[in-house]
Order: sequence, then structure tokens, then C-alpha cells
Amino acid sequence: NWDYLVRSLNVLDQQTADEVIRALVGVPIATDDPMALRQLILVGLRSEADPDGMGKDGIELVEQLLEHWTGMERPEGVKRSMKPWQKWYAKTYPDRRPAELPNADESRWDFDQLVNYLDSPDGNYGDPVHGKLVYSKAQCASCHRKGDVGTSIGPSLASVARRLSKQEVLEATLYPAHVVSDQYASKKVLTLDGRVLVGMVSQQGDQRLEIRDSNNQVTVVEESEIDQILPSNSSIMPSGLLDDLTLTEISDLMSFLGVLPTTQVATRPSERSSK
Repeated sequence: NWDYLVRSLNVLDQQTADEVIRALVGVPIATDDPMALRQLILVGLRSEADPDGMGKDGIELVEQLLEHWTGMERPEGVKRSMKPWQKWYAKTYPDRRPAELPNADESRWDFDQLVNYLDSPDGNYGDPVHGKLVYSKAQCASCHRKGDVGTSIGPSLASVARRLSKQEVLEATLYPAHVVSDQYASKKVLTLDGRVLVGMVSQQGDQRLEIRDSNNQVTVVEESEIDQILPSNSSIMPSGLLDDLTLTEISDLMSFLGVLPTTQVATRPSERSSK
């Protein structure tokens, strides 16, 4: 189950992380997958932020696995911290997303607050019919197709509930720049006349590129006008998409996406509609 445990690093809660990391430390196999290394550093950062959440040995366990996977060791006398590993990751993988926790200011909703709500009796079900309307209200339909709704600019969300956990879907919606697929990563396009265009780049014909930005605006540039194309750590998916939604609308949206089970509107407690 080694590969399964490695891939689970991005969905672990702090209580489970301890057990999984202990198991991985004991396996004489290492990974050089940048995403796995980044997720492990993020686990360590969360443990630093909440030292009681993963036990008092949380940081030590994370560092043991990082040393096991990379072959490097923390110098004697240096305080345990994820900062050196963050610097190492940025230097080793300059084209990858930094190993940093998402900025909580990107949304009015707190991630843990929403996870707790969607796990609660009030929020662990939704109305997919209303969720379909919320899908457009939250601008998801501007870039993602789900069934007969939306535009196929970003990845299809038809099978998102089979590919990602509830926490992953929620995190990707709250913090879109936190984890970006290489296929949909933004680029920074520098033109010869001094323009800087950031967005998802695609080929249009033999001599032109299309750059789609976070406002879904498209700029077409002749290849002869381009100076450089550089990696970008931004995402064309804007943050704050859930800011104008109520808790009920969020659970309905998750039900439409298949992340939460379905209920009929008539079966809902009347007081729930006011949340």
C-alpha cells in the first residue's frame, strides 16, 4: 500500500497523518515526486500551526520522512522547522507551486469551518437541482463543464467526486492557486513591446498563441511578438467564488458536483433555508 499512502498525503487530517507518516518512514522506498514532497512539507506546516493536532512528535516525524526521501539531514543544533525544507523545495523545483499553506484571506469562509459544516447533520446533504443554479451563480460554469452546464475551458467536473475527496474539492474551490494541474497551469507571457500577460496559454493556428486570464478574457498574440514565456504561480481560476454563497448553497453545490448525497427540497428542515 506504499503508493496509496504516498498519494494520501494531500487528504490527510492531522490525526491520521501521524500514523501514515510512521508507516512510510518504515518502508525502504523513497519518492522523488515533487507533489508528494510538497504535500509532506504542507503536513509539517500544518503541524507547526497546530502542534496538538498531530501529536508532539509531528514535526519530527515529517522531518524523518523528508530525510528518508531526500537523503538530506538537518544540521545538529538547528531547531526543527519547515522553513529550510520550504527553501530547499523552492530551489529544487523553481517551476512548481511553493510549499506554502494557502492564504486564509482568499475567502470569507474558513476551510475548517466549511469542512465541519459539510460533515454536520445540517450540511452533509444537498439539493442538486438548486445546486445546478448555484454552479452558475458561483461562476463555475464560466470555465468548467458539468453535464449540460458550463464551458470546457478548465477540466471537466463530470467525475470530480470520483477523482477527488470532499476536502480536495473544497480546498480547490476556496484556494484555486494552491494546487494547479500542470495541464492547466498559468504562464507569464512577455511581449517585445513590454506587455506582461498572465494566463492559460494555448496554440491558435501555426503562428499565434491565446492567453486566457483569470477574468476569462482572451488575448491573441502573434508568436513573432513574444519575447519570453515563463512559469507562473498564479491560477486563472479566481478566488472568492464561494464568498457570496450561503452555507445551504454551498452544500447544494457540493451535491450537484456529486460530493454530497442528495435530498429533496421538501425533506429539508424549514429553518435550514435561512442559513
